[in-house]
Amino acid sequence: MEISIFSSDSDDSDLDVLAQLFYWDTDSDAEDRHRASSRKNRRVSYTHSLDDAEFTFRFRLSKPAFTSLLMELMPFIRVTSTR
Repeated sequence: MEISIFSSDSDDSDLDVLAQLFYWDTDSDAEDRHRASSRKNRRVSYTHSLDDAEFTFRFRLSKPAFTSLLMELMPFIRVTSTR
């Protein structure tokens, strides 16, 4: 009875299973990253996407009034996040 240390059918099938698990894990990681990126809330610029009537109806302030107010407040606003 001869024992082969370097190669056997069992070792080959084990390596095949490990390779399949590796690719399966990599695929699921990519899917998880895709799901995480699609879950992020996208910021909407309502000053660009809404016309003046829609903007006023939604925020009870006209676009020119909002822009003027924003320009007055801008020096006092600090950005604390990297978004």
